[in-house]
Amino acid sequence: MDSVYVEYGESYNGRPIREGQCPHCGSDDLEPNDQGMNDDTYYYDMKCNSCKGEWTDTYLITFSSMYIKPKE
Repeated sequence: MDSVYVEYGESYNGRPIREGQCPHCGSDDLEPNDQGMNDDTYYYDMKCNSCKGEWTDTYLITFSSMYIKPKE
């Protein structure tokens, strides 16, 4: 089955996609199936316990700050 690519701020079947919500039914009863790194992204393969829908959440990893230990 082919996947449909939907970016943050867009909708799928008339439902805005949101982190922590199933894009099919809107439920927050979710279960991660797998996770890992791909280049500059981190992904979570997700499944909805309510409607059995499946998708992959993708997070872009960007540099934002440092925690620096002072030299003694």
